[in-house]
Amino acid sequence: MKNIIFDLGVVILDVDYHRTTEAFKKLNIPYFDELYSKKKQGSFFDDFETGHLSNEEFREEIRKHVPHTVTNDQIDEAWNAMLLSVPETTFELLENIGK
Repeated sequence: MKNIIFDLGVVILDVDYHRTTEAFKKLNIPYFDELYSKKKQGSFFDDFETGHLSNEEFREEIRKHVPHTVTNDQIDEAWNAMLLSVPETTFELLENIGK
């Protein structure tokens, strides 16, 4: 094998989707869980996660649901709130696969 491709979320990184939902609710999107959940999400989330939307295009879509005073950094921080850590066992696994 020459290359192995891993999914980042839940495969490499621990993820807590609830943290992102809560972060966006703090930005005054009380209905965010209707826009985004593990079960169902707006198509622009899928497009962003698969690289079909740029960061700026994603922020433009989010801005349709948040107050205009929300900054790019606040949107980025809320979206990335779900990303936790890489478990030590994952590092070990990746090192072994690399061999």
